[in-house]
Amino acid sequence: MKKNANTTFPVWDCIRLLNNFGPSWRIQELIAQQGFKPPPIKTINGWRQRNSIPVKWGFLLMSLAIKGGMIENIDALARRTPRQKPVKIGERRRANLKPEWADL
Repeated sequence: MKKNANTTFPVWDCIRLLNNFGPSWRIQELIAQQGFKPPPIKTINGWRQRNSIPVKWGFLLMSLAIKGGMIENIDALARRTPRQKPVKIGERRRANLKPEWADL
């Protein structure tokens, strides 16, 4: 599938937020303690894989992290490394470069 030019990429490092809480079953327990029906563990693992949390759960987890002292504020989750700009196809380097010793 061709990528859409308007695709937005995560601004927040959601994996870091989820890792603060621990394994997926612990996140499930925290959500249940707040009185909500928690999503399946497979869903929470998908959040880690995609580095994206749905808004419904994102606000809850961020507020729990701030109250629990895991993060100072929401800006603590800003991505540390900005996304690199795409390289034009003509400027792309070859995938399998020869090692330096190959010409010896």
